[in-house]
Amino acid sequence: MSLVASISCGTNGPDRQPGAEPVMVIGQSIAGGEPDTVDKFVVAILSTSIATYICSGSLIAPNLVLTAHHCVATTSTDQGVECGWTTFSEPYSPASLYVTMSTDAIGGPKTGFRPVAEVFVPPGSDEFCGYDVALIRLKDNITSGETNPINPRVDQDVVDNEVYKAVGYGNVNDQSGAGWRRMREGLKVKCAPGNCGSYYIDQTREWEGETGICHGDSGGPALDSKGRVIGVVSRGNSGCSKPIYGGVFGWAAWIKSVAAEAAKAGDYEPAPWVKGESSDPAVGILGQPGAKCTKGEECKSGTCAAENEQTSYCSMVCTAETSCPDKWFCDTDQGVCIQRGGFGQKCESPADCRNGMCVADAAGSYCTQACGDAGAVCPEPALCAQDKGWCYLPPSPPVVVDADSSGCSVGGRASAPWYFALALIGLGRLRRLRPRASRLGLP
Repeated sequence: MSLVASISCGTNGPDRQPGAEPVMVIGQSIAGGEPDTVDKFVVAILSTSIATYICSGSLIAPNLVLTAHHCVATTSTDQGVECGWTTFSEPYSPASLYVTMSTDAIGGPKTGFRPVAEVFVPPGSDEFCGYDVALIRLKDNITSGETNPINPRVDQDVVDNEVYKAVGYGNVNDQSGAGWRRMREGLKVKCAPGNCGSYYIDQTREWEGETGICHGDSGGPALDSKGRVIGVVSRGNSGCSKPIYGGVFGWAAWIKSVAAEAAKAGDYEPAPWVKGESSDPAVGILGQPGAKCTKGEECKSGTCAAENEQTSYCSMVCTAETSCPDKWFCDTDQGVCIQRGGFGQKCESPADCRNGMCVADAAGSYCTQACGDAGAVCPEPALCAQDKGWCYLPPSPPVVVDADSSGCSVGGRASAPWYFALALIGLGRLRRLRPRASRLGLP
């Protein structure tokens, strides 16, 4: 029984001719099969008792993985899912399950396999639709030196057209390719819980994505613009189409309850979201560096730094001669330390950016963020490419010497109007990430 689902096969459209309009490139291109080595909190789940089994999951606490219910239990049907009819059986034995953070879950080192201590499934029903989420507690904690957990968005539901990123270990097509961690960015929520109105989806706890989940990606996350899990891959049609996600917000109370138990078992302090505080990873611990602030009095250091007009957080003073903590740098104009990887900062790959989004266009190569229908706006002077859901910086117009002026030039003129340059940027196609994909049926 294959329990897998992933991100769809995507196309980049017609080939671009040399010298055409600027191209916006979001994230790490995986067309051609490059693995995702950045998102180590997305793990593979394997079984010693089922030869064809592979699933994906998200590490949401040092010893807790969020995944799909059908990744830890058999179902009443082997082919397809019918809401109101398909049900789950008892969960597998924890002793048969293992988790790995390896980029190559099948061919990578087997020394990284983590044994499972306990499996949790949602209370209230054995129905498939609406209940296809599960939690796995590991026997041992994964340390911060290995990777940091990702927050589930337990305090806010998804909305129509919200931009998300999908990550998983699924196929690249309907037949093959599972086992490598891959990602695809720039996807949008087709319909949020309660807005779908289709017979093949639960109306309260599930939502439909834009495209592409395949065998191997079941249980994998949909990540919002701040890197939080908003959905768990459940199922989809053949051809990696019509992806259905189990909503995280609909199971918020249960997820927080199990996470609190896992913290006790692992002997660590639970994250703020477990205790009913914000799931926003930028909030941090009240008053500590990185915590949101509007004024210095809210920070233990007395310093509130403004990264841009949207983003400010507790920091510390610095000069060119003093050093900032790791992953921070000194903004000598403000005299404060600023976190690396924020919007507009230079990047060479998604790993250089806090939210994993690096864009290359006529303005250079810099970290970007989502914008558009979900309510997110862009810091000035950035503009929102509404059809793509990304913020981009206006390119600086080139300056040429006025050949008609006598003597030294006292100014310059743009070779093309700035709004013409922006129009070209808007026409630039977004190169979609092409993850592994495969036929879904029952992922």
